[in-house]
Amino acid sequence: MADELRPGWASAAQFVVAQTAVLGAVAYYIGQSYNDGYYGYLGSPREFFDPKLYDVLLIGGRHVFIFFGIGLLACVFLVAGSKGASAWIVAGDTRYFAASIACLVLACAGLIAGYALWSAHRAVLASALTAAAIAMSAFFAFLVSEYPHTAEPARRFWRYGIAGCAVALALISVNALAELAHQNGAKEAADSLGELPVITIYSDRNLFLAGSGVKVTPAKNPRFRYDGLRLVRYANQKYVMVGAGWKPSQTVFVLPEAADFRVDISKPEEAP
Repeated sequence: MADELRPGWASAAQFVVAQTAVLGAVAYYIGQSYNDGYYGYLGSPREFFDPKLYDVLLIGGRHVFIFFGIGLLACVFLVAGSKGASAWIVAGDTRYFAASIACLVLACAGLIAGYALWSAHRAVLASALTAAAIAMSAFFAFLVSEYPHTAEPARRFWRYGIAGCAVALALISVNALAELAHQNGAKEAADSLGELPVITIYSDRNLFLAGSGVKVTPAKNPRFRYDGLRLVRYANQKYVMVGAGWKPSQTVFVLPEAADFRVDISKPEEAP
């Protein structure tokens, strides 16, 4: 009765607001994951870089359409293929049990291999194998729900399992996206070292800045001079620096501002 009394524009507005809120939340989550991955090679928390909300939503929004576009196409093909395959599989008990066992074995093998690759810091490949294992688990649940002898309560249980697998696949996909962003961010930083500001530090104490391309020269006053540093970012009264010969996975220096050292910053073309 309430729906009949509600104006058409109110229902449309409610629908638009709900969908926009969901997409905005997803965009924000993906944007934050992408930012975390992109700056992750610097070894500093996201709060250090103080990303603005619109930047996060812009990054997330761009990837939401890619993410959901690819995901939607993949789901269409998988569901269509699964329907055809499952209809043939569940038609015979021998085929059904063989396919079910194969799905479980492949799922377990994928999870074990994925865990091993996670331990070896091969995150993208680990994500792909883990996603494949979850997809096998989802197909197993799909077969059980389609099997003619499965009771209706059990069908509902296995369909909920398919939904859980879909959520897990989405989270793993976002994680893989963040890892790719991590690699891209580190590669871009390494490729643009020659364009970053040059840093020279004069310090009364040893700052223990030892890295590729960093040169430490003992002196009398001040006691130490550090050359060969590049400024990646300055924020929250902290210098984020790398050595002039820095490569991804090497040390990144985060140096808080202090009174016992002086920092000289110059453009690359002005450096001695």
